[in-house]
Amino acid sequence: MGSAQNLIWKHPRSNSIAMTHRYHERFTPWFIWITFWLPVFWNFTVQVSEADVLTFGYGLCGPLWPFKKSISLSKLEVQKSGFQSAKENCTMFGGWGIKCGGGIINYNPEYKGNYLQVKDTGNGRTYRFSCANPKELSDLLNSRMQA
Repeated sequence: MGSAQNLIWKHPRSNSIAMTHRYHERFTPWFIWITFWLPVFWNFTVQVSEADVLTFGYGLCGPLWPFKKSISLSKLEVQKSGFQSAKENCTMFGGWGIKCGGGIINYNPEYKGNYLQVKDTGNGRTYRFSCANPKELSDLLNSRMQA
C-alpha cells in the first residue's frame, strides 16, 4: 500500500492513476449505463495533491467544477469514516450523486459503501464522500495536517 506520506491507491475499477498526488483514486460507478447522457458522472475521483489540497468530485477525466470540491488541508477537519448501507444512503441523502441531508453535502458515486466525512473550517460546511480506503486516507490527511 505504501507509507502514509506517499499513499497511491488504485481502485479495482480505475482506468488510470496520477503519480503527482499523495493519494489518488478514480473509479467508474456501476450505474454508468443509467447516466450515458451525463458523462460528467462517469468518473469519481478522490485525490490529495502535493500542494496538500484534498479534492473529490465527478468529471469525465477528473474532477470538474461545479461537480467537485477542493479543500486546503490547513482548513480541513477530519470528522469520521465508516460504511453506509444502501438503506441509510437513500433515507439520509436520496441515493447517489451530489446530495444534501442532515447538514451534510454528500458526494456519493456508489449506492452503498465506505465514506470519509470532513469539515471545511473555512466555510463551516461538512462534506461526506465515498472512498475505498477511508482509514488510510484519514491517516494521510491527519499526518499532512500535522506536518
